[in-house]
Amino acid sequence: RAVEIIETLGSNNAQGEIYLTDALEKFAMANEAAIYEVTAAEDMLTYSTKPELREISQYFMRTASQFVQDIQDGKCDEKFVALYREQADEQKTRYMQLLEFFVEKYGDKKVIITRSPGRVNLMGRHIDHRGGGINVMATDKDIVFVSAMRDDDEIRIANVDENFPDKCFSIGKTLGEKRYEKWLDYLADERVVKELADSNGCWSNYIKSAVIKAQFETETPLCGMDMAASGTIPVAAGLSSSSSIVVAVMEAVVALNGLNLSDKEFINLCGEGEWFVGSRGGAGDHAAMKCGKANRIVHLGFKPFTLGESAAFSDRYAVIVANSMLKAKKSEGSKDKFNAKVAAYEFAFMLIKRLFPDYGFVEFRDIAKVRPYSEIYRILKAIPETVTRGAVLALLPEYKERLKQIFATHIAPDVYDLRGVALYGISECVRAERCMQLLNEGRYADLGEMMKISHNGDRVGGAKITDELLDALAEQNADVALQCGTYDCSTPQIDYLCDVLNATDGVLGSEIVGAGLGGCVVALVEKAKANAVIDVINEKYYNRYGYEHGAHVYSASHGSFVWF
Repeated sequence: RAVEIIETLGSNNAQGEIYLTDALEKFAMANEAAIYEVTAAEDMLTYSTKPELREISQYFMRTASQFVQDIQDGKCDEKFVALYREQADEQKTRYMQLLEFFVEKYGDKKVIITRSPGRVNLMGRHIDHRGGGINVMATDKDIVFVSAMRDDDEIRIANVDENFPDKCFSIGKTLGEKRYEKWLDYLADERVVKELADSNGCWSNYIKSAVIKAQFETETPLCGMDMAASGTIPVAAGLSSSSSIVVAVMEAVVALNGLNLSDKEFINLCGEGEWFVGSRGGAGDHAAMKCGKANRIVHLGFKPFTLGESAAFSDRYAVIVANSMLKAKKSEGSKDKFNAKVAAYEFAFMLIKRLFPDYGFVEFRDIAKVRPYSEIYRILKAIPETVTRGAVLALLPEYKERLKQIFATHIAPDVYDLRGVALYGISECVRAERCMQLLNEGRYADLGEMMKISHNGDRVGGAKITDELLDALAEQNADVALQCGTYDCSTPQIDYLCDVLNATDGVLGSEIVGAGLGGCVVALVEKAKANAVIDVINEKYYNRYGYEHGAHVYSASHGSFVWF
């Protein structure tokens, strides 16, 4: 615990040193200061700099075999029960197997364990990168890394799952000799783009996302690491298995290098770091993984990041996650559609800011605060329903350079659906802000209806947002939260799965999870009927398509952590 507290200290001085007075203040603030008589002063470990702290940290670390022995002896039972409850014994076996796997690969070294959960977002999809809020639970499915320091800058990675091959890279060589002030400029470097294309789809790119971003922002050279991983989060299923790798690796980088990061800084590093793989999403997934709380739904805000209130999840209800078995691989084309939707947000907001300067909009989410609702529909009517790239360039000549950057993130679609995406984003921002109130008031049925509306905005071939529709909504001053817009990132099969769920007794609502185009569906259900609901899904979905059964009840778990 002492090392954990000291690692949060800054060293912003000419010598790069950590001051004793700062350390004492931290201990006092944590209410963990105590007085001890020193009987052998010559045996005290002292340090002045972060590299020296790294060496001292190893003194307190366990070897992989010591970790195994402590788990076998029951010394870690409390932690396993807190994390995994009834699956604690099964997870103890998994951790021991991972530690033994590490020893086979690298030898019996002093190690740390880092863990990052998956996440399920009940409300607030596709909007974190627009400044919208999310309402998330960290799941009891996770990725776990065992990591040891190296004396050089090489990162060696291995996975117990043979589908993820061993890889190795040098931090310095990957970062390259040329230095950039901005992360996006580095990512646009011809060498970086080519290396990513050559390794398209490789899991090592997510390790690089964390390590290279951390080194990009840090003057002190980071240590290399030997790393072994084990994951239980379904891959390419919308539960953010890739982001969980980034978070777990970043936890290891921060811990082994003694970096001084606030939660906000950590989350932003992870979010921007994952741009390394080519996507341009927000930090919502990483925030959910870092800030998750057991048995609670947590509200998170963005731009800037804020940890909002949390609400207890009623024991009368449960969350079922059903894997559609359709994989949305960002490396194989779906990334273009994801980034095209983000582009539609950008173009719509550029136009709205120009057309309505008096509102002083700073972030896209600010539009959702406009009242009465009829004014929101008037704003949307002022922008084109759809535009081509050529039309965007003609409409927004003052943004020419920024438009080129956005165009470079994806293959051009036929048109960008400005109104559909904008209405979806605005209405989802409103729904996300209402979620905590619904949970606190026990209005789970209303929350289920909101989930249905949210998914309707993702359905294939959604409604067109015409002038006539907007005029009618404005005339009624219709509640924006009840409008779905058109984001269109579902698939016919996932729409069918949601229809099966919504027609089943005990289901309050369902929606696609994650970025879309595959992955999982989350359903809010009455707990007493959860098993019966799963039986229906097995019969009407999995058996129909010949899939392995993949629906399970998920629990809200703790966020990411480091274990010395």
